[in-house]
Amino acid sequence: MYAAATEKSALVLEIGSKYVKCGLSEERAPRVVLPWKAAELMRAPRSSAQWLAFLGPALRAVCFDHLRVSPIHRRFVVCEELVGPRAFREALLETLFTALKAASVALVPTALVVLYATAHHTALVVDCGWAEARVLPVFKGLPIPHLYATIPTGSADCCRKIAAEMRETHPEFALADAEDVLERACFAQQMEPIADTVDAEFPTATNASLKVPARLRSEAVEHLFVGNEENGASIVSGLLELVKKLPVDVRAAMLANVFLVGGTAMIPGFAQRVIDEVRSALQRDDEFRGLASATAPPEDLVRLVAAHFPRNVVAWVGASIFAGTDSSRSVAVSAQEYASRDFRLPDWLSIATPTE
Repeated sequence: MYAAATEKSALVLEIGSKYVKCGLSEERAPRVVLPWKAAELMRAPRSSAQWLAFLGPALRAVCFDHLRVSPIHRRFVVCEELVGPRAFREALLETLFTALKAASVALVPTALVVLYATAHHTALVVDCGWAEARVLPVFKGLPIPHLYATIPTGSADCCRKIAAEMRETHPEFALADAEDVLERACFAQQMEPIADTVDAEFPTATNASLKVPARLRSEAVEHLFVGNEENGASIVSGLLELVKKLPVDVRAAMLANVFLVGGTAMIPGFAQRVIDEVRSALQRDDEFRGLASATAPPEDLVRLVAAHFPRNVVAWVGASIFAGTDSSRSVAVSAQEYASRDFRLPDWLSIATPTE
């Protein structure tokens, strides 16, 4: 069942650490993607009052200046991570209910709602973001939250590496320039490397010519697969560690449905390189050798879930689809319900943890 045609469309927000995506329910793409300073602000602990000072003006601008719609008495569907600062969550809800006068708010985990944009109910969801990658196994529509994991590597590490090297020849090179280079010039080498890679050259915002060495174009993202110098974390090793913790009877299903989403997953060649690295690692691991021989060869055992939308917005699309269903209304919290709960909602991991 879907909402009556007379009901206002819900406002759908996907709040990431680097960008916020916003639009209306049942649309196929967000209307606006805006830079978001949450990642910088989360480096230090902040109170609810400090978050309110940031979120109030930011979300008003999203609604009135960018979407040009009134949020008053509208439903909100907000994608959020399973783990985040409680002060941020409380400030977000207070802003939506008090400042924007929302009729109701449905908070949904990004790693779960993303599956609404696919034909799958089982997947190993890997959200590759700016500061980290977040992994959640979902089996037949049910998340396994006690196995939720974060891998401390992402696009920010790539940009820092690019900036450090480019500053040797361009002292004025900024981190924002590095993000532009990552998006326009970098790619993931495959396990059989491309031998004839060339330098990339393109104009900058100041119309100056910028040359990116061929070596840097692939080396900037290599740590995502083999580990960085600081903590050795890589997306591949993090995936393998999580799979080993899975119940034996669901491992094959998870490996056959690896779903890579997020901005980092948009790097050309990234998705295929992750899958190839996982396949190679499984062949070398005694614990998985029997699984491969009993079910399928490694190339069939580990497969990607096809993304029918760009991987950096597929979570928003899933939330947009979810917002048009009765399920979004049944899990939503109204302003009155929120007040009756002493202006607090339990976080996802406390809900998932049974009490004695």
